[in-house]
Amino acid sequence: MKSLFALTAAVLLLLLCASCATSSNHVRPYSESANEYTDAIAVEGGLLRGMYSADKAVEFYGAIPYAAPPVGNLRWREPQDASAWNGIRDASHFPPVAMQYRAPAAIARILDPHAKENPAYATTRSEDCLYLNVWKPSGAHEKLPVIVYFHGGALIIGGSMEPLYHGEHMAREHNIIMVTVGYRLGVFGYFAHESLAAESEHGTTGNYGLLDQIKALEWVHDNIACFGGDAQNVTIAGQSAGASSVNALCASPLAQGLFVRAIAASSSLVAVRPFHTFSTMETALADSKAVMKHFRAKTVAELRALPAEKLVRYLRFFPGITVDGYALPQSVYELYRNGSTHETALLHGYNADEAGGLTLFLLLSRGKVTKKNYSKMLAEPFGTNWRIVAKEHPGTTNRMAQENYMQLVTSAGFGYPHRNWSRSLTERGIPVYEYYFTKTRTSHKKSSNGYSYVFGFTGTKNKGNQHGGELPYAYGNMMGANFDANDFVLRTVMMSYWANFARTGNPNASGLPHWESYAENGKLLEIGNTISMKDDVHAETYTLIDTMYAQ
Repeated sequence: MKSLFALTAAVLLLLLCASCATSSNHVRPYSESANEYTDAIAVEGGLLRGMYSADKAVEFYGAIPYAAPPVGNLRWREPQDASAWNGIRDASHFPPVAMQYRAPAAIARILDPHAKENPAYATTRSEDCLYLNVWKPSGAHEKLPVIVYFHGGALIIGGSMEPLYHGEHMAREHNIIMVTVGYRLGVFGYFAHESLAAESEHGTTGNYGLLDQIKALEWVHDNIACFGGDAQNVTIAGQSAGASSVNALCASPLAQGLFVRAIAASSSLVAVRPFHTFSTMETALADSKAVMKHFRAKTVAELRALPAEKLVRYLRFFPGITVDGYALPQSVYELYRNGSTHETALLHGYNADEAGGLTLFLLLSRGKVTKKNYSKMLAEPFGTNWRIVAKEHPGTTNRMAQENYMQLVTSAGFGYPHRNWSRSLTERGIPVYEYYFTKTRTSHKKSSNGYSYVFGFTGTKNKGNQHGGELPYAYGNMMGANFDANDFVLRTVMMSYWANFARTGNPNASGLPHWESYAENGKLLEIGNTISMKDDVHAETYTLIDTMYAQ
């Protein structure tokens, strides 16, 4: 399964990064002609001037440096402190996205005709990418809860400006400060080499993107009060690779004290063999040596001298968070097993058709999974139990094999590690609220979202519960015409759950369907066309996986 996911990630990169152009124009969340600029605000480093939303209810501050540009000799080093600046810094626009491959324009138009409507489309790609954005309710505030969001994208693509997780609605409707963070990706964020560990003050290599995230949390801890936020009430959040990052941050001793709670959607590393976005150090070193061989570099210094535009074209590097002895002294799974994590509450979950929403995964699997090789495909996630799985989920036709494999990917790759995360914390008395997102829709109009062909909430008939499908509801950014009145009701409910959890550690409040903690009976909250507690539909499959690891 891992090899197929890795192949998918490479092609997915071509699709998603179609929206990452190299224009140097500043991209703003609001029209410059229609909106006013804020008064200057002082943070460590200097003064910032942001921009108001159209109704003046929200202030936006973007492209705030939280670390020095990781370029030149700082490529593949731990993030360093950002330099101070003179005068008032223009913080009315988004920062560059981390360096990542961009599909040629002709391919981009075929894969996603709506890409140009996405602010990410016109945003510069750059190694100089260690910036964050802040949305806050307008005016003076104190001790507001804070959500710090880490974007997904297989640790290969993505950025902090994506419309799906803009913080405007959380700020306006729930008085929550929302921060989105950019961090190093791909070969720039997860390259590992013995010589880099030797030159590091902390003996670390391979987790540069994770260390960037920790650096951003340190900046938030030291500066969020300037925006009216409470440094002692920070919740970290993310989806997909962003959720993997959240999971790793919960386990990293370096992040202790920088947040109190966690929200994670559609990824967890609490498994003996995580489905994606995790590598052993042995694998990370081997993958990085392949990079050096490809570029005929005998030393890291030679590789550092190569332009970023050349390095980013190498598409066979599949990044993963790794055990570096510094950010992660053990695997995330081992740290949870030992009780060495520090979130005080967790809201997390997965979607009913995770694999179906990874459109490229689905397309590739249709060429890979057949009734003839179905059993072989099952052997990797289920070991010797594949026969039992095949009996329960037969693949007697190619179509049946493909569809059942997609559902088993959801079960083994997403539901199972989330189940483990829930159990681990519950055993320690830490409150956990787990969801299962099943929302479906009959509308299939194209959305104005630039990723409309990737995530299941757009462009797919009768679907909304695929990978990423919950994001428009949870953060309120429902773009385009692909939503009806019932969708907006669900948006209100989900935003309230997420905001309540960020404020108090409990998603419940008067007027909302009651969300039982996992400790009460091990049930999940089904969030869909109806909302109610239910048993995990994949529980029997989890038992088979547990048995495999016990062998």
